[in-house]
This record gives sequence, C-alpha cells and structure tokens, in this order.
Amino acid sequence: MAIDDGTEREDVASRIRALRGTRPQPQIADEVEVTLPAYQGCEAGGGIAWPNLRKLAEVHRVSTNWLEHGTSSPNAHTRSWIASSKSSMTCSHASAR
Repeated sequence: MAIDDGTEREDVASRIRALRGTRPQPQIADEVEVTLPAYQGCEAGGGIAWPNLRKLAEVHRVSTNWLEHGTSSPNAHTRSWIASSKSSMTCSHASAR
C-alpha cells in the first residue's frame, strides 16, 4: 500500500519534515535505509511506500497512523507491531540502497 493522493502526500511529507527537525536528511535516510534522493522525495511529497512509512515511524518513535493521517498522538504506536513488520525499504519514485 502506498500513499498516492496529492493532498495526503503533502500532509505526510509535512509531518516527515517536522519530525526530522534540524537533523540532516542524510542521517535520516541512513536510519531509514533508503538513498538520500529517495528520502528527499518522501519529504517533498513524492509519495511513500507502506514499508517506508513503518520504518519512518519506527525511527521517529511515532505511530504509523499519525504519520499517514495526522490522527492520534504521535507517540501512540505499538513498538512490537512495528518491530515485527520490518522489511526492506524503498520510497516511491526512487530506488533503495
């Protein structure tokens, strides 16, 4: 599953940018295990594949529901669920490492 509606993509991108704060993009890309251009595409609203959304939630310790929809508390995730659903990462419109 991927987020592909333009408005939703920009909302998700905005939350991703907010979570990064002042940390450099290359650092987050490394933590999420995607290329820098792939991560930049996610922040720019280019869309994000579901596995990457889960990895970003894990890296930032927020819920996937909050990242995707902006609902619930950002920190109300179930860590064990995210940890058990790890998979290889690829952002939409860009290749993984």
